[in-house]
Amino acid sequence: MEKSLNQTNPTKKYSYLLIFLCWLAYSVSYLGKMSYSANIVQVEKFYDVTHASAGLVSTLLFISYGVMQIINGFLCKYYSSRFVIFLGLAVSGIVNLIVAFTDNFTLVTVLWFINGIALSFLWTAVIRTLSETLTKEYMAIASIIVGTTVAAGTFVIYGVSSVLVAINYFKGAFLFAGIVMPIVAVIWFIFMPRVVAKIPKEAKEELKLEKVNASKLEVKHIYLSVACFFLIAIAINFIKDGLVTWVPAIMKDTYNLPESISIILTLALPCVAVFGNMMGVAIHKKITDFVTQVALMFLISAVLVGAVIAGLSLNVFIITIVCFAVVYLCVSSCNSLVTSMFPLFMKGKVNSGLIAGVINGFCYVGSALSTYVLGAVADARGWNAVFWLLFIICVAVLVVWLVYQIVYQIFRKKHA
Repeated sequence: MEKSLNQTNPTKKYSYLLIFLCWLAYSVSYLGKMSYSANIVQVEKFYDVTHASAGLVSTLLFISYGVMQIINGFLCKYYSSRFVIFLGLAVSGIVNLIVAFTDNFTLVTVLWFINGIALSFLWTAVIRTLSETLTKEYMAIASIIVGTTVAAGTFVIYGVSSVLVAINYFKGAFLFAGIVMPIVAVIWFIFMPRVVAKIPKEAKEELKLEKVNASKLEVKHIYLSVACFFLIAIAINFIKDGLVTWVPAIMKDTYNLPESISIILTLALPCVAVFGNMMGVAIHKKITDFVTQVALMFLISAVLVGAVIAGLSLNVFIITIVCFAVVYLCVSSCNSLVTSMFPLFMKGKVNSGLIAGVINGFCYVGSALSTYVLGAVADARGWNAVFWLLFIICVAVLVVWLVYQIVYQIFRKKHA
């Protein structure tokens, strides 16, 4: 018994340490990714640019990030996770440092495109490292913890930005990211291989067993789900990143709130999103079909966006921020579901790193569209038109779910 405990405890200890290192690396990546979006109102004033022009910078990051995510999904098995995560964090940190000290908006635009390329290597490397190193018993906890990275990183950078805007130094957010990211890059580079070396190599045996046990219907169901997620992923990040980017401007323009207060209110989004992955795991115990679970979240989101539209005449900002916070919770839960829970839970049946990378790439198609399109729609038609567009996107996901149900029932009858 004593021997067994001595063998089990180190495995558990180092498995959790690896999960923490992955959490830390990817959370910090959001400091470098969202430092611009967190200060987009100040960027517009400082560089004297429109909503659409400011949004285009984020769009370029999302384009480079999304395209490279898909490419990295196919190539990640050839990369060293230790090196690519180190380089991604280090390069993004350097980019943020340069942006902190430049007055050239064209240079910012080019650098933010490079920033997207640098950060695109991280997610596939994180998911591949977890799926290939950890045994199945750690998949749920890994999914929950790693699923909080987006919310955690976004919360920190928006919190720091709100303080810096209040003291009229928004560029400090880029400086903050530029200092923290290289430090974490070094921590990852030093400790990651040491932790992995302490974990028994049982995960690879599990991968082989899962491939043998998967039925033809199960494989078809998985790839049908993946096909749906390619489309749904676009909608998820269109709404998620659209809200994070533009809610400060919405609060300022629609309700005449001060800029620092608008950013502080926007912190409600990542605050509630921290619970998105936990909510996703809990709901998945009741609704085991991933696509159906996502559809439920979008149904709730459609109702809440409709409530925002209906409540605009009341001119009460608390209605808008509460509704958008719950919508952000729902779509964040969906984001974690399709980019981490689904790939990790399907380990062995699919290439987790590949699926995570490609789906996440499609997520950033939505991100790329949201920042520019929502900014352009706001410039041309106002924020009310933006809210209607978000409502239509939610309804479109429900249509995808209906098609999915029809196709899946055809598969089931064929294999009955």
